[in-house]
Amino acid sequence: MEIVRERQAIPVTRFALEYERTLKSFREYDRIRMALQTERQVGCILYLTSGVEVLLHLVHELQPVNRSLAFANARDFAKELLDTPVMTGRDAASARFRDLLQ
Repeated sequence: MEIVRERQAIPVTRFALEYERTLKSFREYDRIRMALQTERQVGCILYLTSGVEVLLHLVHELQPVNRSLAFANARDFAKELLDTPVMTGRDAASARFRDLLQ
């Protein structure tokens, strides 16, 4: 997990950034869920994915986590950065990533 500081925002915004290129096993996602539950360094974790199928699977696997998680396609984030539309849960709720950081 990388911690990112976005310095153009006032105050400086911090969030964790993860990239999911391929799917993992159930056991690996179980370990990830446990680690996310104990994470206390940042308020929001953004998962970028290599495609829509990985994104939807990741949302499903990490939904039980009681943390602020956001999911987006990596290509979209590269173009729109903090204005990227992100998915925030199974109900396909969408928001701009910038709005989740406030």
